[in-house]
Amino acid sequence: MADYSASSWNEVDASNTSASPDGLPTGAQPSALAPRLRAMAGAAKRSWDRINAATTSTGTATASILTYSQGPALYFKGERFAFWANATNTGALTININALGAKSILRPNGTALVAGDITNGTFTEIVYDGTNFRIVNSVQASPTFTGTVTAPTFSGAFSGSGAAITGLNASQLTTGTLPNAVLSGAYNGITNLGMAGTLTNVTNSEALRLQAATTGNDPFISFYEADGTTRRAYIQHRDGAGNGNGIRLTTDATGDFLNLTNDNTTSALVLFDSSVGAYYKVWHEGNDGAGSTLEADTVDGYHATGLFRNNADFSTSGNLTITNSAPYIVLSDTTSGSYNTRIVVDANNWLLQKQADGSTTWTTFMQFEMDTTNAYANGSQIWTNDNVTASSLTTKLGYTPANRAIVLTAGNGLTGGGGIDTNRTFTLGTPTAITASSTNSVTATSHTHDFDVASFIYTGSSSSNVTFPLGTYIAVYSGYIDLAASATVRLGTSGDFYTTGSGAVVTGTWRTRGAVGQDRMLFQRVS
Repeated sequence: MADYSASSWNEVDASNTSASPDGLPTGAQPSALAPRLRAMAGAAKRSWDRINAATTSTGTATASILTYSQGPALYFKGERFAFWANATNTGALTININALGAKSILRPNGTALVAGDITNGTFTEIVYDGTNFRIVNSVQASPTFTGTVTAPTFSGAFSGSGAAITGLNASQLTTGTLPNAVLSGAYNGITNLGMAGTLTNVTNSEALRLQAATTGNDPFISFYEADGTTRRAYIQHRDGAGNGNGIRLTTDATGDFLNLTNDNTTSALVLFDSSVGAYYKVWHEGNDGAGSTLEADTVDGYHATGLFRNNADFSTSGNLTITNSAPYIVLSDTTSGSYNTRIVVDANNWLLQKQADGSTTWTTFMQFEMDTTNAYANGSQIWTNDNVTASSLTTKLGYTPANRAIVLTAGNGLTGGGGIDTNRTFTLGTPTAITASSTNSVTATSHTHDFDVASFIYTGSSSSNVTFPLGTYIAVYSGYIDLAASATVRLGTSGDFYTTGSGAVVTGTWRTRGAVGQDRMLFQRVS
């Protein structure tokens, strides 16, 4: 069952001498003729079926399958297969014929298929190139053309440089890009040209020309809103002399226009104000000065040196008036770290405010109420004769101030005194010496005190006393203790002597002052 593509079949008739059915050798028996004829008929039928689209493929949009009742034994370079496609490819596509193995289907030029190159239900013919299959008929999507192409209409998109395309009707090109070589040269008869983006013309000579179609008409360039119907402004040149002719830049919103007239004068530039229907000269250094009605060095007759400027010191013999809601004057200190100051008049208040360097906040530190007699410093009211009363002063001080008419009189034992309108001195009289019989008494110029003996000397008779005045001395059984050393003194357990042993503690701190016997020390209470 060899096919025409089998190597056992030869293009030269006399060379087909292989044994039947692959050939018919000379002297073959009649019985060998029938197999040979049947082989030729089968090969012819198989070849016809494969090249005449007698079969519809199966499979998917990426993997096609072609099945014949008798498939080829091998893939032979140059062998063709025709079929009806059962699916539209979505990109790369393979085909497997009678399980010989999947092979890629490529475009005629050997590049990969793109989606839609083969569509469902279309006649498709492929040829084996020794490695893959290639489409023989034209692809359906994004075809590539070489040579001369004649096509009255195109659909879809174009890609590639298109450098060799000629004879195209440009009115049929609605999208895409044409190379510079195609667009070069002069174009006449274009009535409307629409575009989006930037129009760039690289030239060292005339780049854009507007030419009137008929005499007496003046072309212009318009500026429109996005709706394409609302014009906002236009630029136009008009023939003729005088105002209104020449180059005009006009805004449609007001009808005003800037006009560079055709007149060769220094006043050729004017502004037309439609609200008053008048032309106004545009001033420049070529048309100002004496006789021009514009004196560039004076304003309302005043020279610039007499005007307040921000680049020079200014002094005036007149008055400076600032009219505004809450007007203010700012004094800005450029020294780093210094406060700025401003003077503000606001709602009948005259304010002094400060601003820290680098801050945007103003803080009031002095306030004067112009409709009252009150003034404030850092929020606290400033006292004046007009706003201080006795009650407000008492409230602020927290006490009632003394009457200056009051007289201070020296009492017994004192001298001096007088009115409180000035400093006064009181002198204490020299006291007399204190004796054991002294009493608490005062005279006009002196005084004395009672002497409390019990506070300095113990006069009691108790043998178990544990509290003595400071300075009291007692003898204590203690053994030897260093002079001036302190020790805890106690009342002996029998209650008739003092000791450093056991017993009730005698109040105070006691120190040794010397020995009064072999085993007794003299102690003094020191605190």
